Amino acid sequence: MTTALFKLAVFLGLVLWLIWLAAGFYARLSENAVTYRYISDALDQRLIYPSRVTWLPPDRPLDRPITYADEEQVEKIIDKAWSALTLAQITGDSAVLRDSFTGVAYARAEQAVAEAHQHGGLISVLSSTARPVFFHKDASLLQLEVDTFAVRALLTEDRVEHHSLTRDRNIVTLLNGGYGWRISNLRRIGNEPAQALGVAAPRAGRAGFNYYPAATPWTLFWSAYEPAIIEADFARIRNLGADSIRIFLTYDAFLDPETSEQSVERLRHLLATAEKNGLSVVPTLFDLKSDFSPVTWVNDAAYLDVVLPIVSEAASVIYVDLKNESDLDFKAHGKAKTLTWLKTMLAYMRDRAPELAATVGWSNAASAPLLVRELDVVTYHDYANVDEAGIRFQAVKAAAAGKPVAVTEIGYSAYTVLFGLPSSPRRQADKLAQHLDALRGADGVYIWTLHDFVRHDAAAIGRSPWRRRLETKFGLLDAKGREKPAADVFRNTFAQGQ
Repeated sequence: MTTALFKLAVFLGLVLWLIWLAAGFYARLSENAVTYRYISDALDQRLIYPSRVTWLPPDRPLDRPITYADEEQVEKIIDKAWSALTLAQITGDSAVLRDSFTGVAYARAEQAVAEAHQHGGLISVLSSTARPVFFHKDASLLQLEVDTFAVRALLTEDRVEHHSLTRDRNIVTLLNGGYGWRISNLRRIGNEPAQALGVAAPRAGRAGFNYYPAATPWTLFWSAYEPAIIEADFARIRNLGADSIRIFLTYDAFLDPETSEQSVERLRHLLATAEKNGLSVVPTLFDLKSDFSPVTWVNDAAYLDVVLPIVSEAASVIYVDLKNESDLDFKAHGKAKTLTWLKTMLAYMRDRAPELAATVGWSNAASAPLLVRELDVVTYHDYANVDEAGIRFQAVKAAAAGKPVAVTEIGYSAYTVLFGLPSSPRRQADKLAQHLDALRGADGVYIWTLHDFVRHDAAAIGRSPWRRRLETKFGLLDAKGREKPAADVFRNTFAQGQ
């Protein structure tokens, strides 16, 4: 009996040990699956916008004609492959490559990820063209000539050690197995550099306003666009003596497929209305963009493909402001990453619309020398002590290497709590007069803003009650459309040839 019980105990112990091993193995598999699926789901969220692959016809007949359905399946893999490669370099986890790569291509991609993650490098493909070369009769193998617009960068926390943009020519081989198409081989056969430096000769505005309608500022503007309000406001702007406006193209409004087409038509109307009223326009792009991860750069290129054709064909546009106050993004996203993103988007814009001049509207004069070599116009915002405004302007002008210098935001709130404090319409006018006098010689000065705002937008200015009250009173027109004393200051200054 004792021997039988001992054998039973040993057997039960062995079973429990095997169950424990199996449970641990299953737990590790589950953890890996959850991690992989988490990364894969994150990647899928980056690809919610239209494909970045443009198809070209084959140079000669294929063994099997490629259909629209074939193209649709393959372009999803190509898009996902490029984004997976970028995401894997950021995270150091190559598991996400499995959905897109196999064989030799997977081994090479895995090695590239390990090296890039170790040294801080990245590759991001912004767009592709694909031309079929060979398609097997049984649809098991497809070979493509794929040209990519790619950025390669090596970053430390604060420095861009290397940055290059190229048009690469590749031969890509895909296998169609039990899990669908996968890239099995990728061979680069040539490349050429993309244009990154300024090439355009910008025109300049003289006197302008940063513009939102009184009732629909910031994120409310494009979704609640009213043509009649735009037409009336632009006539008033011209009447005040301005010859230019600066506007903001909200990132999501123009990128989201549900709102993009409507926003484009509204932008066309705004630009035509400005031209009708003799106003030039500075469109500010990527407004309220919150994520600068390299995985999002492919969507940023898609955004540029939406807006650049519109602004480049408009006679009223004098130059574009690529991103509002990008230096304020340094703390949250890193200086090196933000500057790399700016250089990348500038180069992509040069490639797509070489005739457009470009600037970056820095938040202060100290940041204005950044990227002077790449930009066509140097612009900054000036909300610092007005007594030193002239000194700041001369310093920026000296750093601009002969390029035009515009101050694209100045302004003063007229918000009053009691007895003219902290400000008043009269004090607003006096400060503005002093500031405009200090900026004589600038290639454009833009006031923040035309209107006092009837409502605020927490997405843009936060939830601080104090800041909300200040921000609603920067206009030269009050909430009922009546001119404040600062309106006369503006009109009289520019009537004298500021």
